[in-house]
Amino acid sequence: VKLGGAWAFVTLCNWQVNTHQVTMRQIPMQGLSQQESDQFLAAMRPFFKEDGITLYPFEPGCWLAHAEVFDELVTASADRVLGRDLTPWMPRHPLATSLVRLMSEMQMLLYTHPVNDAREAIGALPVNAFWLSGTGALSENLYKPPASQPRVVTTLRDAALRDDWQSWAQAWQKLDQDEGCTM
Repeated sequence: VKLGGAWAFVTLCNWQVNTHQVTMRQIPMQGLSQQESDQFLAAMRPFFKEDGITLYPFEPGCWLAHAEVFDELVTASADRVLGRDLTPWMPRHPLATSLVRLMSEMQMLLYTHPVNDAREAIGALPVNAFWLSGTGALSENLYKPPASQPRVVTTLRDAALRDDWQSWAQAWQKLDQDEGCTM
């Protein structure tokens, strides 16, 4: 994979379509195997390629995408849109028209994909869409591995995404207590 240029994450997901809104029901897709992800990638890759987007496997259900259209495209994280109406979070950049069309095409392709038939047979949600996030230009000299791996505490994020401010305040207190943070 060549660094530099514009990149994005393409994450497989499940959208719930209602009469007045479309919501993100599941992301990342639970129980999605590497083999299933590879089958979806093989089916979807030619459509992305037609729009000048190169896909690279990253992890099951999530791929890296390289194309100039991602350079100035503003996108929201999957955590931010989960369970919410997608309308205000859809790409709005003038160059995003092709991406919105691609999202629609992939919904049609995924609707009849055999992997989804197998997933539904075991009670798993089908993959019926993808979400773009983490878009932007990447400098070739940008990445330097950290000296040590950070430990991520998600309690603050989880409470904020649920709009649960009492739990958020409690999470701060616990973080201060457990990690010895001082202000």
